[in-house]
Amino acid sequence: MKLSVIIPVKDRRTLIENLLENLYRQGPLPEDWEVIIVDDCSSEVISDVVHRYGCRYVKLQSPSGASRARNTGAKVSRGKILFFTDSDCSIDRTFLLRLIRRLEALGRGYILGGTYRARPLDRGFFSEFQSLFIHYSETRHAPQVDYIATHAMAIHREDFFALGGFREDHLPMIEDVEFSHRARKMGMSLVMDPALQVGHHFGFGLWGSLKNAFRKAHYWSIYSLMNGDLLEDSGTASRPLKFTVLSAWITMFMVTVLALKGLFLSLPLVLASLVYS
Repeated sequence: MKLSVIIPVKDRRTLIENLLENLYRQGPLPEDWEVIIVDDCSSEVISDVVHRYGCRYVKLQSPSGASRARNTGAKVSRGKILFFTDSDCSIDRTFLLRLIRRLEALGRGYILGGTYRARPLDRGFFSEFQSLFIHYSETRHAPQVDYIATHAMAIHREDFFALGGFREDHLPMIEDVEFSHRARKMGMSLVMDPALQVGHHFGFGLWGSLKNAFRKAHYWSIYSLMNGDLLEDSGTASRPLKFTVLSAWITMFMVTVLALKGLFLSLPLVLASLVYS
């Protein structure tokens, strides 16, 4: 078999249905392709949607996270090429054909990546900002890239297992960063192809966007401190963004200090006015 598309899912029934509808719109997939949906103990019923499209369905015994779901999908896969994407993305067979040709041309020892489209599947300022920001950040140095994200990651099956798969005990949200860095340390090459684009549904308002940014920044800071590369230029965690955030924190600290200092200096005058009033 040539290709295994591996998609972890936790709830998001409507989104996974939209993904499969888009993928199968042109009819059955080629016989040497397969789609594997790994259910991380969804509270919604997912299996009927998956079986409707003839996909393979695997359900984990307990909530285990995206890394284990992807590793489980890889273990039961039969394709020579593994392609990982997310349940809130949208892909079509033209994309997959282009991906197969590109990775076969590169050969073993490469991880091939794509990015989000500049416009998201959902509309709204925060979703559109996120999609455009990630698209720009991941492709600005293409084909060179610091990591390949799992919303569009392709790798030869033998290479995936030689690397040991995704770490299941690692920090959440950045398991693809750790996997990419580990692959490069072991002599593999990362290639970003800006022409390989997936649609993505963010569903972010202001609060959701801030919450997502804080969580990712939190885990990425821990990871960077552990690896001693806090100021490295790394995709969405670019050096300019890091210096901008650092400058913002320093500015906020100085404003707070000056405000407290002003309050401290004015305190005697306030007390005096109270005493003599």
